[in-house]
Amino acid sequence: MINLYPHQQKAVDELSNGKILRGDVGVGKSLTALAYFYSKVCGGVYDDMGSMRTPTDLYIITTAKKRDSLDWDKEAINFNIGPDREGSVANLKMTVDSWNNLGKYTDVKDAFFIFDEQRLVGSGTWVKSFLKITKHNKWILLSATPGDTWLDYIPVFIANGFYKNRTEFKLRHVVYNTYSKYPKVDHYVDVGHLVRLRHKVLVDMPYLRTTVRTTKDVLVDYDVELFEKVVKKRWHVYENRPLRDVSELFSVMRKVVNSDESRLTAIQSLMSTHPKLIVFYNFDYELEILRGLKDECWDLALSHPGESFEVKELSPSELQRELRLNSSSGSEELSPMRSETRSDEKTSECLNAPQKSSKLQCSTETDFLQESLELQNSMDGTSSEKKSPESLSGRECISKPQDLTETLATGSTTDSDLSGSTTTERSGGLSSTCSGSETYGESFEMAEWNGHKHQQIPETDRWVYLVQYVAGAEGWNCTETDTMLFYSLTYSYKNYHQAKGRIDRLNTPYTELFYYVLRSNSMIDNAVWRSLNEKRDFNESKFGGKF
Repeated sequence: MINLYPHQQKAVDELSNGKILRGDVGVGKSLTALAYFYSKVCGGVYDDMGSMRTPTDLYIITTAKKRDSLDWDKEAINFNIGPDREGSVANLKMTVDSWNNLGKYTDVKDAFFIFDEQRLVGSGTWVKSFLKITKHNKWILLSATPGDTWLDYIPVFIANGFYKNRTEFKLRHVVYNTYSKYPKVDHYVDVGHLVRLRHKVLVDMPYLRTTVRTTKDVLVDYDVELFEKVVKKRWHVYENRPLRDVSELFSVMRKVVNSDESRLTAIQSLMSTHPKLIVFYNFDYELEILRGLKDECWDLALSHPGESFEVKELSPSELQRELRLNSSSGSEELSPMRSETRSDEKTSECLNAPQKSSKLQCSTETDFLQESLELQNSMDGTSSEKKSPESLSGRECISKPQDLTETLATGSTTDSDLSGSTTTERSGGLSSTCSGSETYGESFEMAEWNGHKHQQIPETDRWVYLVQYVAGAEGWNCTETDTMLFYSLTYSYKNYHQAKGRIDRLNTPYTELFYYVLRSNSMIDNAVWRSLNEKRDFNESKFGGKF
């Protein structure tokens, strides 16, 4: 058994069947719900007659990530509750499953359900299954944000018997806009009654946090010319055709902004001071860019900012032969190892680094090092200081960014008031150097949690964990790091708020938590960021006329 915090014990005393346990992310709702089940439902103690109460099986409906990571199983051990009847208290059985499988349990009776993380919005399959389950079982619901509008509370109100169905609720409380082309709520009536019903079903868990959230707003670049072509000419720059509608306009604008390489550069900078980093992103094309953090070519690309960079598959022997040919011929023509780009009517050349096994690095092979450095020096042309292999022997040549903790020292803001102003600083200012301790290409692990992969957080000293907002904004926790980065902005304030709570837990060993938000000075990023600061979702339809 464990001792509960005062706010948790207070919630256990106030909970009863059909209520919503509302608490911010990381305050211990799971533990509180299990404590309530153990003490008030399954009968963890003997009754007045000296016998144990009738056992009740426990079903927990949660997110897929929280189910797979066994978070609930770990919490239940404290109360001697497990997936097998043998050894569990009162001979009960605990079943943990995801919301996607909710329909499997509509025939269960005389059990207790804990619905973790609010998913009951609208009138879809989950809501129908929920209403069937609540007719024959006891239940409670856990949520940090139980409802943004009164319509969100309809399933819970129906399950508690306050209304027969959605139609009754709407006839009594909802007034629609008669001039709208689609059903749009104009206002609600008899709101005082709704407030009383909400107060009846909510059990709050207020908790004064000891952690301090520091949000650092990192200003990154974007392709202004390409962006203006999208906005002003309404042109799909990726498919070379006119844009179909406003929705596609916003989609392409975001892709132009979120695909800029300065965002990846900023992450590389942070990795020098934050060895364990959780990165949230939106779209699959962002994931492909983020996977580039593991491409060895980035070590060299960062040491040549502004130059073109291209990956070729070459074996070590092919690379060595190519280097010898280029260093001995003295030809001015571009070889397959070099490419040419034009920027502001100036030609820049760069060396293409192969992937993985054929990576150009500071090897222990002195002859290979010497040839590599000679070729790089000859291509630099203006460099008067030549590097020697002795100075690099046994170490990897990388680009070491400036410390963002110093760069952004004046750009931090305490997250207790998100609507407050923030000072931004531009990332960048990279300096080329070689280091034996700050290597990125192969010295860190990368894992993902999204619709493609469900990988756990690496158990190493250096890692990057890529998380898609919808898939991983809630239902899991990590106390191994104090740093989170938002590669791109989400339209949903709920997802943004929930994502921050993944590292802000009761048992975190850190007192200060850092959140880096990458955003450009583009109109789309500014508009979305303004909405998040105002603690509301971004609505494209409201801003369509401004673009």
